[in-house]
Amino acid sequence: MECPQNCHGNGDCLSGICHCFPGFLGPDCSRASCPVLCSGNGHYSRGRCQCYSGWKGTECDVPSNQCIDINCGGHGICMTGDCICNTGYKGDNCDEGIHAVMTL
Repeated sequence: MECPQNCHGNGDCLSGICHCFPGFLGPDCSRASCPVLCSGNGHYSRGRCQCYSGWKGTECDVPSNQCIDINCGGHGICMTGDCICNTGYKGDNCDEGIHAVMTL
């Protein structure tokens, strides 16, 4: 089942009902539940935080020189704010596996 407005990208759609992420309210998760968003380190625009310089993350609560996931999904190491992924993994948090195709 489809959810109203696909939950505006601010929640998960389960059986036609929006289950809003923290910070959002309403049947379609379109209303912010808190007037202070983005941790004071960014501004809210089009359903997401636009972080100020020096900050990153969905709530702009991670300093730019730190990794969002300090463990890099268990598939890499954090160096100067970026995950350096192990062989076979990619993505900002090394959470995307790369499936190698072997040819003979």
